[in-house]
Amino acid sequence: MIKKNERIGKVFGYIGVTALAICSVAGLTGTYEVSAKEKKATKSSAYVHLFEGVETGKASKAETVGDYTFCYDGEHVMVSSKSEKEYEETAINKDSAFTNGKTLYFTKGMKVYKLNLKTKKFKKVATVKKTKKNLKSEPDFIGINTIVKNRIYLTRYSWGSYRNDLFSLNTKTNKVNKETKGEFAAINGKYAVIKKKFTTDVSACEYDLVKFTNKGLKNIKKLCDNGMYCGEVGGKFYFMEYKNDELSAGDLYRCNKTGKNTKFLGTIKGNNGEDVVVFSVKKTQCTVSVGGTEKTFNYKTKSFK
Repeated sequence: MIKKNERIGKVFGYIGVTALAICSVAGLTGTYEVSAKEKKATKSSAYVHLFEGVETGKASKAETVGDYTFCYDGEHVMVSSKSEKEYEETAINKDSAFTNGKTLYFTKGMKVYKLNLKTKKFKKVATVKKTKKNLKSEPDFIGINTIVKNRIYLTRYSWGSYRNDLFSLNTKTNKVNKETKGEFAAINGKYAVIKKKFTTDVSACEYDLVKFTNKGLKNIKKLCDNGMYCGEVGGKFYFMEYKNDELSAGDLYRCNKTGKNTKFLGTIKGNNGEDVVVFSVKKTQCTVSVGGTEKTFNYKTKSFK
């Protein structure tokens, strides 16, 4: 009979049971017991993104969703149930783990996996195709952005093709659909902003506002043709529409997450052709880099302080 730890290990090619033994957060030696404080359950039917903002190689705080507690020790994701006293090491990818306390989805390479937390059974549910220019040195990969109702939204990242693409996976049929070119710049509930161009530096491009539906992404409106997404405050999206390719002047706007009530906040200009880039927004003002110098732009006066 295959033991529980052995069964999980075989799915991902671990050699022997020791590679999947119970481990310690501080150095993977011995056992790590779960405290009562860590097991304060968060009851939710929605999917939660685990370890958001946690850097690779750095241990995370414990996160409890439903009857399960999750922890990243800097190398592996570990799971403990409400009835267990110790964490169990797994092969879950911490950069792309979403759970509702019953099921956990994550990605590895171009594949999407599903984990039943009660039975500890893994299942590969879908594979996204690589691009034609996939590089061996920098291979294509996918990541989960969000899960809304019965759809998992994924981004395919490709350095070889110099592009990103959005897909949705129907969790009922396990069918993958190509949604659109680009990547998410922001997500707020049922609405999101999409950056349409693959860039490796500060540059302007098209940004679109979309809505998550049962059938996939629905385009709401184009926010800007040649601009930048600047941030979100109080459920409102801020964006810039540039007047030239040099990024020396642009109009700043904000709208609510549904795309309505768009308001002009002012024209921001650089001195003698200096580039202007908004990198922090607030309700009454924003912080702008003007030729590398930080300045504050006031929406009411429509000028720098």
